[in-house]
Amino acid sequence: MLTATRPADRRITRTERTDDALYMYSEHGTLALVPISENIVKVMYTVSEGFSDKERPGVICDTPYADWTYSENGSHVEVLLPELRAKVRKDSGSVSFFDKKGKLLFMERNRDPREFEAFTTYRLADTPQKTRIIETADGKKEIIEAPDKEKTGESFHIRLHFVPGNEALYGLGQQEKGFPSLRGRTLFIHQANRKIAVPMLVSTAGYGLLFDTYAPMIFSDSSSDTYMYLEADKELVYYLIADDMNGVIKGYRKLTGKASMLPKWAYGYIQSQERYEDSEEILSVAKEARDKGFGLDCIVLDWMSWKDGEWGQKTYDPSRFPDPSGMIDALHDEHVHFMLSIWPTMADNTPDHAEFEEKKLFLPACGVYDAFKKEARKLYYEQLMREHVPAGTDAFWCDSSEPFTPEWSHRIRPEEGNLYQEYCTEAGLRLPYEYSNAFPLYHAMGIYENWREASDDGVKGAAGKRVCNLTRSAYTGQQRYGT
Repeated sequence: MLTATRPADRRITRTERTDDALYMYSEHGTLALVPISENIVKVMYTVSEGFSDKERPGVICDTPYADWTYSENGSHVEVLLPELRAKVRKDSGSVSFFDKKGKLLFMERNRDPREFEAFTTYRLADTPQKTRIIETADGKKEIIEAPDKEKTGESFHIRLHFVPGNEALYGLGQQEKGFPSLRGRTLFIHQANRKIAVPMLVSTAGYGLLFDTYAPMIFSDSSSDTYMYLEADKELVYYLIADDMNGVIKGYRKLTGKASMLPKWAYGYIQSQERYEDSEEILSVAKEARDKGFGLDCIVLDWMSWKDGEWGQKTYDPSRFPDPSGMIDALHDEHVHFMLSIWPTMADNTPDHAEFEEKKLFLPACGVYDAFKKEARKLYYEQLMREHVPAGTDAFWCDSSEPFTPEWSHRIRPEEGNLYQEYCTEAGLRLPYEYSNAFPLYHAMGIYENWREASDDGVKGAAGKRVCNLTRSAYTGQQRYGT
């Protein structure tokens, strides 16, 4: 005989304020509201014994804010801040937010507002993997034929249901398909060659939502339900910022950090094409711009600065670029700056690859360096300092900073849901699954921090230069790194 399992009760049975956070407990899980400022509240929910201490590098300012009070009656718990009020239903734990005049801003769904499903995460085993190389417009890609996996831990698929009003929603990064409001749409929020994933929503109703998660997500808005689905995390963490759109961006910067100042020339005209073949062509283009009176502040050398067949090697092909320092000096004489395309990938026949391989600093079964390791980020920049930085390179174009792009293995574009699943599988087996959207953030972090250190140390080519990183992808907080 089949028997139904009773779902865990979501009714709040206990409330306590601890260290400027309000915790509400139920059989189902623990809800915490942590005021961060007069108009920002951090919302956390876990179904585990307690909240994790996992690294969340996008948000750097979440110091609790003390100027708030709370009250409790038989049906609700209310938190009152100078510019914001949060109201929690005790029967379900759903949270609603109101501005100081009592206008409803944001409301979680009352019935089962947050859903969790546990699952096991895997990564490619440290054993020889059967792979094949394919040629794509985005470079050579290494495809796994039959993955040999090993367990890495436990995580949760998480879904947050909410009920938008008569409002428009914007954000969630750069989507390849252009449309105005996100209302009525389903978006698959993962990194891709022509997409950028950022887990931030802004609303015309006067609020923003920043989801502090680092794996892919799905946003869905239909006549029957609106939700945000998190592919993998230990708990649900999001920040509600109550303000108009300018104020929401101010709140985002408070949480994730200010954009670093770019060099002055970066606000001028930057010239690029696919691609300049040699130093003679680069110098001739710069000369012609000056001769004809065109403004030109920077010229970009796209891919293939390396020898043919040595994809990603951080040295020049001497047959086409016999004197990189001389080329860059000539550009500087004309007040033209120089930007170089670099890749996180290194072909296996290159010296750069051999050095990373020896130190075991690649991601599994591929030639992409492990940007999640500080040692790997440091070695990556050390390789740039052997030729490119001393030659006078002013900036880098961090190309392919979303290094796993399964869409390129198809002749026709897959359906968006299929592409999402392919990305989760491909990237999730090589990157830490809970961080499989965050490679561009760590990659940019390494370029910025090591460049700044070299500049402070007076290293030739780096000293006195601000970081300018034209990166193809981004994630939460990346504006701190000169991107």
